Amino acid sequence: MSKFAAILLSGAMLNAPILSPASAADMVYSEAQNNDCSDVKVINRIKSRFHIQANEVHHNPDLQVAELYNTYETRYEPEGKSPFARRYCKAQAYMSDGQQRSIWYLLEYGAGFAGLGNNVEFCISGLDRWNVYGAHCNILR
Repeated sequence: MSKFAAILLSGAMLNAPILSPASAADMVYSEAQNNDCSDVKVINRIKSRFHIQANEVHHNPDLQVAELYNTYETRYEPEGKSPFARRYCKAQAYMSDGQQRSIWYLLEYGAGFAGLGNNVEFCISGLDRWNVYGAHCNILR
């Protein structure tokens, strides 16, 4: 490293905030309490992927997720246990057939195709025909 780079780095380090353990814990908490569960992009991805599932698995192209409401986070797992940070969410789904169902979904950060973007997995109560996510969507709860 050149002397110039070392001087810049040391100057940056002097201006960096010093975090106590308590403030570091607050950062994790505030990171976990965000609005990703109700993000429009996430909800649209769920709706789009369920439309494909309704056609190919349930053979009911008219069945759609009309609306997701009461979205909230149930758990947040930072990177460490797995290579990806994960956010578990729950919502109520108003379906096109008039039924209301519970939906559980998982956001995996940095786990999109080829490691780009985020991955979304979801399970709608009563519509996991092959129990991919366990009985009553237990894996995503």
